[in-house]
Amino acid sequence: MSVLACRGLRRSFGAVRAVDGVELEVREGICALLGPSGCGKTTVLRLLAGFERPDAGEVRADDRLLAGPGTFVVPERRRIGMVFQEFALFPHLTVAGNVAYGLGRRGRRERVAELLALVGLQDLGERRPHELSGGQQQRVALARALAATPAVVLLDEPFSGLDAALRVQVRHEVRAILTAAGVTALVVTHDQEEALSLADTVAVMRAGRIEQVGTPEEIYGRPATRWVAGFVGEADVLPGEARDGWVRCELARVPADPGFSGAADVLVRPESVSLSVGARGGREMIEGRVVEREFFGHDQLVHVELPSGRRVRSRSLSYPVWHPGDRVRVQLDGPVNVFAPERDV
Repeated sequence: MSVLACRGLRRSFGAVRAVDGVELEVREGICALLGPSGCGKTTVLRLLAGFERPDAGEVRADDRLLAGPGTFVVPERRRIGMVFQEFALFPHLTVAGNVAYGLGRRGRRERVAELLALVGLQDLGERRPHELSGGQQQRVALARALAATPAVVLLDEPFSGLDAALRVQVRHEVRAILTAAGVTALVVTHDQEEALSLADTVAVMRAGRIEQVGTPEEIYGRPATRWVAGFVGEADVLPGEARDGWVRCELARVPADPGFSGAADVLVRPESVSLSVGARGGREMIEGRVVEREFFGHDQLVHVELPSGRRVRSRSLSYPVWHPGDRVRVQLDGPVNVFAPERDV
């Protein structure tokens, strides 16, 4: 059973349709709402929280109608916690005071102590927000959102204000805190890596609509549309021809839906392309030329030009080292996705 759900959700601002019939169920665990800037994901969050009224559709929490025809429950009565992008902590209150905000007097001290321990800030209750690091402020904001024991917590781009190194650390901390608290969460993000590593379920949004919902493995490995395949992770497109359950592209012949025939686009992930200086395993391979290499320490992304002039990328460990101008053998060594041709990816 879904903890939070919306059906046919619509919201326009003048002539702009920001949310266009969104259907989404948030079940127990962590769900990421992933999409590019301007796709409407923050508006969905605001509609769920009650900060915006929908033009049409409904919002339910534990099958309780929060917004719909003739019904609109105000934010403070929805049992939905919110962590804002900039944390929105009160600078004049202590850490404990921020966490306690909105709680009644009864059991207040015990609940605050419990939450500070949960987020690992039990010794910092008397500090002010400006005395904390960005990661610590994030944990205070999360503790405050959990204070009233909400049915679900909404997080709007919660890591965007942190530097790259801290972002990874805080992401792990937030997941651990949400799991320990046993609370369901919906995280809005434009960062694919963040969504795939943090969430149990990912909903991909485009131009006001949900394109696909699935596990991180399903979204990445079995994208429902060519747009999702191109947006989530890296992919190169090779033209192909489908016939009798196979598609022939420049790199190899790959299996396809037997009912699919004619022109096709083969989307190839960099990790499905391997490079070598000689034949390996008797598999089909062609010769290519390295034109660019991006080194990341733990791995490398090598750009290779094929005989046709088209380019593909290969991601592998940092050894062996490839350099522009190297002649290499290019081999398809992993799964690909096949779609009907489209003009815009």
